[in-house]
Amino acid sequence: GRWQGTANFALVAEWGSGVNNELETELNTQLKFRYQRGFEPGVEIHSGEDTLVFGPIITGDYKLTGNDSITWLAGIYTGLDSDSPDTSAKLHVEYEF
Repeated sequence: GRWQGTANFALVAEWGSGVNNELETELNTQLKFRYQRGFEPGVEIHSGEDTLVFGPIITGDYKLTGNDSITWLAGIYTGLDSDSPDTSAKLHVEYEF
C-alpha cells in the first residue's frame, strides 16, 4: 500500500565515570504516506529516558547515476512532557553509493 509504518526499539547501556551504570530503552516510530519517491509526508514519535516528542516530517529519496542516491528527512517536533524540549528540529541527509 501507500502507507508505511516503522518502529525501532533500542536498548542502550551506559557505564563509566561520570554516568550512572544503567540500561535505557528508546522507541522511535514513523508513519508516512508514500505519495511519490521524492516526497513522502508523515509523522514521527521519539521516546527515550529524557525525551517524548511528536511531529510532522517530510522525507524523500532521489536516484542519482548508477546505484547512487540521496535520502533526506526533515521534521519539527513538539515536546509532550516537561523533560523534553518545547520544539526541536531534525534534518537528516544520506548519500548512498
